[in-house]
Amino acid sequence: MPPEHYLVLLHLVFSVNVGGVAMREIYDFMDDLKFHKLGQQVCMVAAITVTEFLIVIKYDPCTITLPLPFYVALCWILATERHRTDMLRSKKTRRMSVNAGPPRACSHA
Repeated sequence: MPPEHYLVLLHLVFSVNVGGVAMREIYDFMDDLKFHKLGQQVCMVAAITVTEFLIVIKYDPCTITLPLPFYVALCWILATERHRTDMLRSKKTRRMSVNAGPPRACSHA
């Protein structure tokens, strides 16, 4: 199904490009200790998202009260469950490596 207006496609291309850079900045901020503040792209994407949300609230508040389609809710549930199990698994692995003590030298006979 083609978009109703060419600006919809242009907005999608813009969002994907800017969002990719913002995700990289968030990843660097969360993963690397030398990054102490978020980048400009993250702030820009957050401002755009909040602005679009406020526009939706102003012009079509009924959209927010609509229930999620089943397949969207199912994807959210499965994604959060997988994320939760991955986090628990990584905490368990991290705890085991901390309790293991210093590495031992291997002796080959």
